[in-house]
Amino acid sequence: MSAASEFIPPALARLAVAEIAVIHMALFRWGGSADVPANTRAFTYHKHLTPMCATLLILSAIEIAAYHLLLGHWSRTATVVMFIVSDVGFVYLVGLIKSFRFSPVLLTPEGVRVRVGFLIDQLVPLEAIAAVEGRFTGEEVRDADTLNAALLA
Repeated sequence: MSAASEFIPPALARLAVAEIAVIHMALFRWGGSADVPANTRAFTYHKHLTPMCATLLILSAIEIAAYHLLLGHWSRTATVVMFIVSDVGFVYLVGLIKSFRFSPVLLTPEGVRVRVGFLIDQLVPLEAIAAVEGRFTGEEVRDADTLNAALLA
């Protein structure tokens, strides 16, 4: 990334690195263990989230096929543009679903590292955790100080 930052703006270099990571995750990373550093404990969540996202992926595939067939009758250019956009979205969704398994929530000596695929990666220091509760009110979830990592809630 530092080499790319010499030729293009740093923000664009970070975007390019993120794009390559998502595409790599979606297309090339099929096996292997989760990304769990030494001296940490992992807590997985992908078994609960993956079925809902897989359903979304199947519905997306049906939508891609349906509008490709329908739009193809009216405009070839629009069909190609929508096909490219939808396929990129499909690949990103595959990468996101796969990233849930490779990025579990981690308990580290410094705190809890909340990870939700490649979308969220934030360390919550142990000193910042006052209590562990199982129920939340709507006001607490919407509070700006609350880290809401629920994707499909």
